[in-house]
Amino acid sequence: MRPLVFAAFVAAAHSAVAESSPGRVVWDIPEAMRLIRTADQVYVMPVKLTEKRQRAEISGMYTTVTPHWDFKHARQIVDINARRRLQRLLGKDSSWCHCHDSTFGIGPEPQYVGFIFQRGKDKLVLLRFLRWHTDGTFNGENTGGSLEEKASDKLDEWEKRYARPERGFK
Repeated sequence: MRPLVFAAFVAAAHSAVAESSPGRVVWDIPEAMRLIRTADQVYVMPVKLTEKRQRAEISGMYTTVTPHWDFKHARQIVDINARRRLQRLLGKDSSWCHCHDSTFGIGPEPQYVGFIFQRGKDKLVLLRFLRWHTDGTFNGENTGGSLEEKASDKLDEWEKRYARPERGFK
């Protein structure tokens, strides 16, 4: 009985996450991937998370996590080396998980950051949460995706070096 309840919980949690971010995955939008690599304006900002407890028919209560951007605290990345490293990391197809991500969080989430990539009229917003998951928009359309574990670890290193204030580090 317990495996069935756990499986129902995972299915309910996954469907809640899937409903929150409809749209194409970022790695499947060539224009978005090109924008990451060629953006002339790149911003970093803190991401705020809200948790919402919901009831599922089979598994009882579960919590969904939703990221929100904080544009008023967005900071342009002027360090050309930092910007290029970020663009190379997120602009590589191999950095993105080409899979169905059913990640769900357990316990409090650390402070994550989001990114804005702009060039001309094109704009991509990516908000990181649940370690390697991203939600966002590309020119107003919902998008998102999940990073491969190795790329997520490299992004953690990048954030600790270049996004200390946004991550809450002194």
